[in-house]
Amino acid sequence: MAQGATYQREHFSDILPQIKQLVPQHGIDAGIVGLDVDYDKFIAIEVAGNLLCVTARVENKLVGYAIAMASTDLHRRHVIQLSLQDYYVIEEFRKRGVAIRLFKELEKMLTGSKIESMHVDSKLKYDKLFELLGWQKTGHIFSKGVKHV
Repeated sequence: MAQGATYQREHFSDILPQIKQLVPQHGIDAGIVGLDVDYDKFIAIEVAGNLLCVTARVENKLVGYAIAMASTDLHRRHVIQLSLQDYYVIEEFRKRGVAIRLFKELEKMLTGSKIESMHVDSKLKYDKLFELLGWQKTGHIFSKGVKHV
């Protein structure tokens, strides 16, 4: 465990400057080419009351975050689900339990809410993390680029 780390819910808009500092490295680590985050959309989702941002801090320094969006299921509109949009822990705090605590804190924050399920589109290398947290594989995601003629 990362000694002295604190975990809390924060408003995305309040910590946006700090998140923007981490995003370039996050993009590199995740292998995202052409990263162009739509921060305005994140803020609009937050203003609508549908964004949950959990952070990890050490000596007030942002060292990790998990950002999720609540929405109704398109096929079962009475079901509210949480879709994990982003999660990141800076390299020096990886393998120290920070990611596990981030997700456990996220789950605790859902206690008493109307959220019925959580979903994540994760890289294969993180399967072990989600399995440790009790998440179950429910399918596969396939990707294919679109050629424009």
